[in-house]
Amino acid sequence: MQERVDASLNNFYIFNPTFGTTEGEEENKILFFHPPDSDTNNQIKTVGLSEAIIKFTRNFVSQEECKSVHTLKTRQYFYQAQPNYWMVMTVNVPYTKSKNGLKETVYHGENVQDDVYHSILKQAYEMYQLFYDSFQPPSEIQVDLVLLKEKISQFYSKYLQILKISNCDIVDVFQGIQFLPLDKKTYLHAQSFMNQFQCIFHDQVVFSALLVKEHLVWSNIELTDLRTIYRYLITTLLSSHLTENQNGAGTVDNSNLSEMKSGNGISYLNEADYSRFITCPSFYSNIDSEPVTQVPRLILRSGDRSIFQLLVYKVMSSFVCLFVPDAYELTLEFMRSIESFLRSKLIALASELSMHLEKKRFTKGIVSSVGHTFSYVYFNRLNLAQKNTLRDHQAHLTAEVLSMLADISFDSKKKDSVGETIVKTYDDFWIIGQFCNEREFYVVTQQKNSTLIEISDEMKIIRDKQLKSIYFHV
Repeated sequence: MQERVDASLNNFYIFNPTFGTTEGEEENKILFFHPPDSDTNNQIKTVGLSEAIIKFTRNFVSQEECKSVHTLKTRQYFYQAQPNYWMVMTVNVPYTKSKNGLKETVYHGENVQDDVYHSILKQAYEMYQLFYDSFQPPSEIQVDLVLLKEKISQFYSKYLQILKISNCDIVDVFQGIQFLPLDKKTYLHAQSFMNQFQCIFHDQVVFSALLVKEHLVWSNIELTDLRTIYRYLITTLLSSHLTENQNGAGTVDNSNLSEMKSGNGISYLNEADYSRFITCPSFYSNIDSEPVTQVPRLILRSGDRSIFQLLVYKVMSSFVCLFVPDAYELTLEFMRSIESFLRSKLIALASELSMHLEKKRFTKGIVSSVGHTFSYVYFNRLNLAQKNTLRDHQAHLTAEVLSMLADISFDSKKKDSVGETIVKTYDDFWIIGQFCNEREFYVVTQQKNSTLIEISDEMKIIRDKQLKSIYFHV
């Protein structure tokens, strides 16, 4: 008998070597260290070793900084977020140990991909930028260390709680956006609604987005910001609301509709009662209803890095995200006008989108023409579009398969933009990767007696079915 222990977070820290250059002040260079209960001397030694590794590797590679260090039991990843600001993450390598009395431990370093975890580390800084812009603005010469450490600790203490190291895979590398495919009529309805809203509130709302559950329908936010904002919405702000209706598409259940009174004193008793603000000022929160989140303030990196207040309004399974400049005061009159418009206009569209999602909902797996089940992931680097059923079957996929997917994706970046890779594992998993026009498409299936030709034919059928409206040719 063998017991397997998955990958886990050993430590995570941020330091700046220029803040502790004299003896006795080494602790000043440590801006954040997790776990927080680690001894100070141990923190100083750990950070000092990382600093030494960084300096040592510069003797051999002058153009690039050290990105990772491999040992038998750990993998350590380095990312220089800003000049002299280093983020380091150490991951415990998964291992198996015998239960038959033989104290034998086997470490599986091949199941920890550098590309995956380096992406996780980089995304940790991008998420920080969404709230605090940077560790040190270029215009700021003197740094308030106490304030900087407080901001970093406040953010990453919460962020690391939702970081699931053991579940990281190729999907985290892509960090794509799931768009909802719509027919022309439904899409025009959604676009018309959002354009009408932007025209009416153009002085107050600069950017906006429309989502149905975790699927993006429409947005006028630039991709450089949209990727991080989408991840924040799905993994944090809207996570509880995305799981509360998993057994349905979010259509209205008339038996559950009850009278709600909003903070503005207006009562409603119709389908509009299934709508409410998820984020709004405290003075506008609904009475006797679910609590709301205080308005987050986000920094968009495109343009002049302006700060925006994020208002989120929910109707059934649809979410309207509104970005209001921080300088604009959210008054009672403004909140009333927003809610009045959304209540009157969004119900019909939200119902239409929910029904469309029910029809187009991604299946748990694709059944091929010969009865075999496939899992797939598609990613378009041009618009960040992603389709994915891999996570639905992650429990049934071996660590070797998930590692192989990441390896194939990493290798494809070194080769021509057009190509195909087919791999068969010892436990009869077939992994097929196709690359064309900045698009990647991977399919995984377990078939014992299939030949290479049969797998290729099945791949064509699946690609034509799932990507029929996407130009993809290999």
